[in-house]
Amino acid sequence: MDKKKIVIVILFLAAMVAAGIGLKIYQSESQPVYQQMADLEVLFSGEEISALYDDGEKLWLGLKSGLRTLDRETGEELEVIDEDITLIYASEIGESFDGLVWCGHNDGISAYTKSGEKVLTFSAPDIPQGRVNAVLPVEDGVWIGCMTGAAFLTQEAGQWQVERILDTTSGLSEECVSIIQKNGDELWFGMYLCQDEGGLCILKGDQWSYITMDDGLAHRYVNSIVFLDEDTCLAGVGHTLYGGLNLLKRTSDGWQVVRTWTSMEGLPGNKVRYLFCTSDGRLLITTEMDGMMICQQPPDENTQALTGLYLVQQNGLADNEVKCIAESDACIWLGCRSGLTRLDKE
Repeated sequence: MDKKKIVIVILFLAAMVAAGIGLKIYQSESQPVYQQMADLEVLFSGEEISALYDDGEKLWLGLKSGLRTLDRETGEELEVIDEDITLIYASEIGESFDGLVWCGHNDGISAYTKSGEKVLTFSAPDIPQGRVNAVLPVEDGVWIGCMTGAAFLTQEAGQWQVERILDTTSGLSEECVSIIQKNGDELWFGMYLCQDEGGLCILKGDQWSYITMDDGLAHRYVNSIVFLDEDTCLAGVGHTLYGGLNLLKRTSDGWQVVRTWTSMEGLPGNKVRYLFCTSDGRLLITTEMDGMMICQQPPDENTQALTGLYLVQQNGLADNEVKCIAESDACIWLGCRSGLTRLDKE
């Protein structure tokens, strides 16, 4: 190797070392302080928890091995509801106006009585193909978000049926619908696995509007939405190492992204996995691989940096990825990629 090449290699290694030292110093200075939590209990260790629902009497739990119910306070297993369905990655469970409990799964969506009897299942081609990611019961039916679109289920003469299907030909910006939320007379659809713009699609009447990265979203994959009121929304977005938490406000010109927080402003990690507001006003923010944080209250546009209690495996969390959350009278249930964590409210 000639002297010129040696000099180039030395300069390159020096630059790498300098960059590494700088990164190490920054990470050290910004590393959260993890507080040990005595009141964290882990159940179903090693099992992926994909959906949770507290119906006021028991906790419904969606697993790879199917659907079951637990005591909503202790976590004691009550009964296996359905071993013939599979839940992986993420889905939702919700209750419709007639008291049926709906569970999205890999092959569609199934409905059960409160006693656990399966009464019906919808799957492709009656609904869009692929896993059902989102389940939103509304006044007159149930919206579902699938890998290839969305559908609205409702009753006609006492029988449940598919009334409407939405896809990219009818207004959605992408095929994969990860989130559906209702806000007044608006329906919000969060898109995932996006090939193009992605982001948020908002349907009001027959009119669509869109919020994308061009409008300030931190990423085009939308993982969670929570409304603080009809004019204020938090959106958790991202994929792997990228993303953030966006604050959106309704203005005279429509919805606007007014604030973004990333790991530089207190998030445990950049991909926000799930958002949940507790009954006492706290905000829970979970991430893809960096644990979660509990904020005393949701941030507003004047919040410079997020602060709160950080929870990770080191202080008792079942897994650093929390995928779903439910609240009972005495505790918060955290469904993780590997295990179910019971967090005592005290």
